Amino acid sequence: MLWFKNISSFRLKLITLFSVLVILSMGFVAISTSFVLHKILINYMYTYLNNQAKPVIEFYSIYSNDLAKEAKDMIDDITSENITAVVLSSNGGVLSVGSFEDSEKPIPINNYILSLFLKKPMGTFEENGEDYAYIVKKTKDVYFVVIGRLREINKVIKQFIYMLTVLTIGVVVFSVLTIYTILNKILKQLDDITRISENIYAGNMDIDIPDSSSSDEFGIMFRAFKNMVEKLNNTIKIQKNFIADVSHEFKTPISYIKAQIEFILTGVYQEDEMFDVLKKVYKQTDVLSKFTEDLLALARLESNIPISKTEVDVVSLLNQLKEEFSIQNRNIILDIKSQDTWIADPHYLKIAVKNLLENAIKYSDKDIILGYTGDCIYVKDFGPGIPEENLPYIFERFYRVSKDKRGLGLGLSIVKAVAQVHNFNLKVEVKDGTTFYICK
Repeated sequence: MLWFKNISSFRLKLITLFSVLVILSMGFVAISTSFVLHKILINYMYTYLNNQAKPVIEFYSIYSNDLAKEAKDMIDDITSENITAVVLSSNGGVLSVGSFEDSEKPIPINNYILSLFLKKPMGTFEENGEDYAYIVKKTKDVYFVVIGRLREINKVIKQFIYMLTVLTIGVVVFSVLTIYTILNKILKQLDDITRISENIYAGNMDIDIPDSSSSDEFGIMFRAFKNMVEKLNNTIKIQKNFIADVSHEFKTPISYIKAQIEFILTGVYQEDEMFDVLKKVYKQTDVLSKFTEDLLALARLESNIPISKTEVDVVSLLNQLKEEFSIQNRNIILDIKSQDTWIADPHYLKIAVKNLLENAIKYSDKDIILGYTGDCIYVKDFGPGIPEENLPYIFERFYRVSKDKRGLGLGLSIVKAVAQVHNFNLKVEVKDGTTFYICK
């Protein structure tokens, strides 16, 4: 199969392979059909010869006491253009040999043919380039061998083979054209997939992916590629925004801290101003610390580092958070409907709920409800809500619904990561504000 391997075009390989399979299949069908037809016609010839021999044998068996003496007459009575006979004695000797009506020469009978007559009651043989079929009818005195020409049968088989060959060529041509058309359609889609894959590999996301409503594998694949490219584009956009946001969020406090330290070192501030300046510097370091903690927390959660699960008093944890946020003069309303405990990592569970509260405070100036039902912890705000088109992306890293709000867009990503490591369910409901649920 070296020649097949040397074909460089995948399209040509497939067409060649299918064409060879069709040719082999049709060839097998042609050979098998010819063989079966030949067998059927030969059996028909045996039946025909038997029907011709039967009345002759019956007649001479009734009206003659010595069939050996009637050998020539028996042959004459059955002889026609395509049938003749040979009469053998009971010990295998030749008593009389007939000839066909269109030939004066008797059939040449040699020892090999004689042995066939004596061994097999019916069969075929070839002599002088012509095929014959025979049957042997044994009587009490003689072997009556009826012989028929196979000219007509061979002619029928040759015509059949010719017709089958023409049909095979037609089927092969039609099949190749059909296969070529179908494969072209399939390979066109494969070419599109290759083009899309190469563009994605090269980092080019601005590619045209054909819309496909087909329910076959290619339709599913094109839709998957389209969704993947959209998601990659969105991820790249988010990451670009993240780099800009990180630069901005870190640069602003660092620049402020650096400037204030320079002012302190150069004696710009009076001694009575130093406390307020240092307080502001400390606040900026707190901002940097929060950003760093968020990044580290997300990295740990996504790196599958084992967490420390224990029995958590959820109500106590929520009360702690309420106290912490009351310092910021934000009113957190507790809605406790159960005293059940959870099995969780208290540190990460607190981080998740805290991030939900910070997110709610960021988007709403009104009271925040922090609730617990036993199965779910929820945080509800009465802000403007989240636009429906943003909902699929709110838990992705660095995504922010409102670009004018400060932050890296990591809060909800951390909540999602905490939920995943605990096998908790995370839900969001937008109705009269926004409600986030963490459910066990």
